[in-house]
Amino acid sequence: MPTPSEPDHSPAVWYDGPGGLLAGRRGYNPGMAVTLSSRDRAGLKARAHALEPVVRIGHAGITPELVAEVDRALAAHELIKVSIAAADRAERVTLGDALAERVDAAPVHRVGKILILWRPKPLTVPSRAPTE
Repeated sequence: MPTPSEPDHSPAVWYDGPGGLLAGRRGYNPGMAVTLSSRDRAGLKARAHALEPVVRIGHAGITPELVAEVDRALAAHELIKVSIAAADRAERVTLGDALAERVDAAPVHRVGKILILWRPKPLTVPSRAPTE
C-alpha cells in the first residue's frame, strides 16, 4: 500500500462509465454512490433494451438471498433488469432504491415494474509471465 507521498502504481484498471477506462484511484470506488451522466444513462438504456429481467422481487421484498443473486448478476453482467412485483408505484421506487443501495449499483431507468441496474466492475490487467 503506497503512503500518501508515494504515487499509486497498482496494476488494476478501473472501468469508468460505459464509455471509458481510467487507471488508479480515479476509477470506480465501491464506497461511493455511482452517478451517471445523461449520455451514459442513454447508452446504458440502449444496451439494456434487449435484456430480459434476471431477478424478480416478489412479495417477500428484499431478502439476503435476493441481494446475493443481484450481486452475482451484476458481477457477471454489469447491467441487468430487475422485475418488481409490487402494485404501488411508490413501493416499487422504494424497493428499487433500497436494492440499488444494498448492491452499490446505479438505477439507470424504471419502466413500469422493470428496473435497470448498472454497477461498473473493476477490470484487472492480465499479469505477464516473466520472460527469460
